[in-house]
Amino acid sequence: RTRPHTYTHTHIHNTNMADFLTTLQQFAGGREGCFESAATKVDAVAVCHEVRSVPLSSNEVLVSDFRVLNQRQPMHNLHDRKLLSADQTINLKSLQIDAVVQLTVYAQDRDSGAIRSCGEVRIPLRTVVTKYDQSLYHTWVTLDTPGLNDSVASIGLMDGIQGVGEAFAHAMNNAPRQLSQPKACISLCKATDLDPSGHVLWTEDLPRKDRISRWGPMLRSQQQHIVMCAAQHHHQEQDRPTRESQQDSAQLRALLQREEQQVKELEILRANVRERRAQQASQQQRSAAAAATKTKTKMKMKMKKREEFDEQVRSLKLELEQLSVEANKKIEEGNVRIEQLRQERDMAAEEADREFRTVQKLQERKVALASQRAMLAEEKERMMKTLEDVYEDCRNAGVPLDGTSLAGLQFG
Repeated sequence: RTRPHTYTHTHIHNTNMADFLTTLQQFAGGREGCFESAATKVDAVAVCHEVRSVPLSSNEVLVSDFRVLNQRQPMHNLHDRKLLSADQTINLKSLQIDAVVQLTVYAQDRDSGAIRSCGEVRIPLRTVVTKYDQSLYHTWVTLDTPGLNDSVASIGLMDGIQGVGEAFAHAMNNAPRQLSQPKACISLCKATDLDPSGHVLWTEDLPRKDRISRWGPMLRSQQQHIVMCAAQHHHQEQDRPTRESQQDSAQLRALLQREEQQVKELEILRANVRERRAQQASQQQRSAAAAATKTKTKMKMKMKKREEFDEQVRSLKLELEQLSVEANKKIEEGNVRIEQLRQERDMAAEEADREFRTVQKLQERKVALASQRAMLAEEKERMMKTLEDVYEDCRNAGVPLDGTSLAGLQFG
């Protein structure tokens, strides 16, 4: 049983080769595109899709974990690590190109939770970047015995990144052929290569540029699965007659030859891309020279226009000086007139102030006269009342008033 793929390299062959080479520049032009220096860091995602040929008891399940070996961070206890089930992704933050990621597969008891190591493999990031097109996609690798890598390194048989890289290449090469050896199907890519659902699954509806850039890891995965299918078929047909076995061997050889041919084709495409990049660089140089000549011509024209502009500026300056003289003259005349108006305004203000004080005095006189008038009216009222009382008393006493009436007294 092999993991199905959503699309294959045949989609690339059906496209226009010129467009393909143009789009492939970013993919093949610089293998260390996301790791330009040892100090550059990138966020990656790792996942173990499937594990095979690991003996288990009836109450055990397979789990795994990824950790970075050569980063300066404290080692965690085995029971404190985050154990992953199949197809569960883990984020590896700030990886450097010299980092080595170790996958360890465990068998975990369903009841007690106890775990035991079943195998491990070390993945040097520099090898993935320089030899495997910057990522691994559904790639099978054999698992070493737990602790074997540390033991081999301790006696100097696997020194540095190069030794780890050779061991990883050997694990990739043997995984589809050694059916009985413990193996794991893994993916390791940049965090930006995840699909919208957060899984490492490259579908046919990806943009054409992304499909082309991921063709190398996809092709390598397909080649592994072809070899694994052939090995499984050959293993199942071992009991058949010799003639059929020979046919299967021939098919296996044909598949292997096809794999080698596809690898050679990939190298040819990369060489074509490099040649095309060189041609483009030469063309860019010629275009730059032509652009420089054109720029010089434009600069001469601009200098000529600048001289004409300077002449216009000088002429405008003369006109401006004349206008300034006339404007200053008019300003002086205006200032004299303003001073005259200010004097007239001050005189009018003083006159208005005098008039205001006169009006104020008249109003005060008016108030005094009104008050005096009210007092006289009250005095008159009292006198009239007194006369009325005298008249009434005389009439009551029978004193003749010689025809003088109160009305006569009032208007006399």
